[in-house]
Amino acid sequence: MLSNRLFVVGDAKQSIYRFRGAEVSVFADVCKDIEKNGGKNITLADNFRSSPEILEVCNEVFKDLMGYDELNEIVFEELKPNKEAQGKPKLLIIAAEKDKRKDANKAEAYVVAENIKELADKENIKFADMAILLASINRAQGFAAALRAVGIPFHIIDGKGFFEKQEIIDLVNLLLVLDNSRRDLELIGILRSPYFGLSDETITELCLVRENNSLWQVLTDGNVTFDLSPEQQNLLHSAGEKLKKLYANAQTLPLPDLLIRIFDDLQIAPLLIGQEFGKEKLANVKKLQQMATDFCMKQGGTLHTFLQRVGKMRETETRIEVSNGSFEQNAVTIMTIHKSKGLEFPVVFLPALHARGRYDSSSISFLPDFGLGIKIRNEDGVLVESSAFKKIKQYNSEMEAAEKKRQLYVAMTRAEKRLILSGVAVDEGGKEQKEREEWLSSLKRILLNEKQGESLVDIEITEENSVKMQETALAEAKMVYFDEEVYKQIQPLPGFGVRHLIFSATSLLEYDICPRSFFYHYIAQLPGSEDVFCERDTEICKNSLPANIFGLVIHTAMENIEHYGRDEALDYAIKRHVPIHMQLKAREDAGNMLSAYLGSEMYREVSSLEKKTEDDFYLPLFEDAGKEFWFTGSIDCLYTYPEGDLGIIDYKTGKPPLKDDDVKGYAEQLALYVLAAERLHKKPVRTATLHFLQNNSKWELPINREAAFNQIIKKCTDISNKKEEQDFAVLPERCAFCSYAYLCPQK
Repeated sequence: MLSNRLFVVGDAKQSIYRFRGAEVSVFADVCKDIEKNGGKNITLADNFRSSPEILEVCNEVFKDLMGYDELNEIVFEELKPNKEAQGKPKLLIIAAEKDKRKDANKAEAYVVAENIKELADKENIKFADMAILLASINRAQGFAAALRAVGIPFHIIDGKGFFEKQEIIDLVNLLLVLDNSRRDLELIGILRSPYFGLSDETITELCLVRENNSLWQVLTDGNVTFDLSPEQQNLLHSAGEKLKKLYANAQTLPLPDLLIRIFDDLQIAPLLIGQEFGKEKLANVKKLQQMATDFCMKQGGTLHTFLQRVGKMRETETRIEVSNGSFEQNAVTIMTIHKSKGLEFPVVFLPALHARGRYDSSSISFLPDFGLGIKIRNEDGVLVESSAFKKIKQYNSEMEAAEKKRQLYVAMTRAEKRLILSGVAVDEGGKEQKEREEWLSSLKRILLNEKQGESLVDIEITEENSVKMQETALAEAKMVYFDEEVYKQIQPLPGFGVRHLIFSATSLLEYDICPRSFFYHYIAQLPGSEDVFCERDTEICKNSLPANIFGLVIHTAMENIEHYGRDEALDYAIKRHVPIHMQLKAREDAGNMLSAYLGSEMYREVSSLEKKTEDDFYLPLFEDAGKEFWFTGSIDCLYTYPEGDLGIIDYKTGKPPLKDDDVKGYAEQLALYVLAAERLHKKPVRTATLHFLQNNSKWELPINREAAFNQIIKKCTDISNKKEEQDFAVLPERCAFCSYAYLCPQK
């Protein structure tokens, strides 16, 4: 590096992502290189998170597990406390006979739940301040059942991405089948889902009789008979009829209307809400529905193009934010240790310390230093390991054991005030200790050492058979199915009941222009009659792009300009939004505007700051008289000041306002973005600015935003109180420009 200006920060003791290819040796090599080239390795030993008692236990445990040998990749350095004393950590041990392991695991979960309840009742600690950290999320359901048994609210953060959630997989699979009925695997998935509830035996029967036909053909052919129970026969018939109807709808309806039909016909809302974590599941599918609606409205997307977009988002593991506003706020968090990295909690429970990692059963492995290792069959037909395989297996075993120690370090150092450790100790009846000790054995060996003097932890040993559990309450929650006829009877009558309207800054602007147009567009969801920008409209559009298309080009280019530069970002935007015959003119007009803006003083003011473009949100931002008003939108540019607070830029390609009255709608839009950004990122917004790219001028939202907030609430309340088309007034002065003039009875 020029002038030795390299600055590296890290903690090798927290390297726990070897399964993603991370190598802890890299950090050690960097440290050696820095020192070799005249740099300094500075140890930051002060800990400002955990209590002295927690750090004392950590120091005692990890000086044993990691050691001080500087030849190792990891050298332990003792942590120095900077917090007040809080009390000793606890070590809860469930003693059990070797044939009672399963019962002991349940007993441990129940003991953890009772300890959580005791902290809440006696010490007034909030459930939201307590977390259960697990080495594997597979054990989460056992602890969830125990918490449910004693009435403790909780939520599980399972580490899955948005598109890996089962409810999202089910809905996407359904859309894929409606787009292409020959997708047999996806069809099998949705038939097994809660929406149709077919058993594996029934689906197997379907597959066996299909011969050369697709599964769809067999399902929708009324002449095929099966030897099924009456219940499964009815479900199969119902599935075929519903899917045929939805498939016909998919050929004629726009995607937003198709999704509304799917939600109604399959009773998605009551099905999901009746399940465990139903609110979260419903919020997820509603988010996908909103994404589809936005994609169609803003980009003219179809079912097929939306599914292509979803596929790309899946591949790139795009992060989707879903508001947790409807979730239980004061709840215990259950999550993996990996997911907790970088977080902290006042109280941490670290259970299942007796558990061992998974056994690697693969028959082939490769490491550059050892080559390819395989298992091969000897002359007796028995699989044996090659010499390279044995070396790789030994190396991986050592690396995994070292990483497990670092994983334990990460988990224990998440705790701020209280740390409660627990595990099951099984009486092996004199059986020899296994080669590698699990966490509980390590902690018992280190912390229960008689030479140590006073114990660093409070130890509680409980016999498995002495724990009284409520078996009925510990049972897993069953899937809830609603009878279709009952559902039809409990649906609200048309025109009545609370509607869940989703607003946006754009929709409120349209309401200002004409309430009746808002009704047609956002409530009735009718198509407008405005001229479609296509090949045959060359005479209409030969001189310039329509304003909406030009705006899309500029916004798409600005979204990508930081990463790809002006020319490449502009080329991408034009190819995406502009027909070939207009691309040359678009490149000239949009290129001139971008060049002028990128050279302007207002762009230079923020060019060096960290930015995030197209920051999407979907949140409940306001409430009035018991009604929640949800908003969706996308912030063009969100940047971070050096002090940590945020700034917002919204790009405008239209004509700048001539007087202050003309920015009223813009002020409401910026106020919404400010509130959404502060809710999403938990940071204050310092500035919110409109950048008008036609003349490179700007307008900044006043610091006092209450007036804009009050106006938005008034408008949303007004809309939510209206029910019928005639309740939405017509503003005749806008009729000449309205895309709904073809159907509006008042002109």
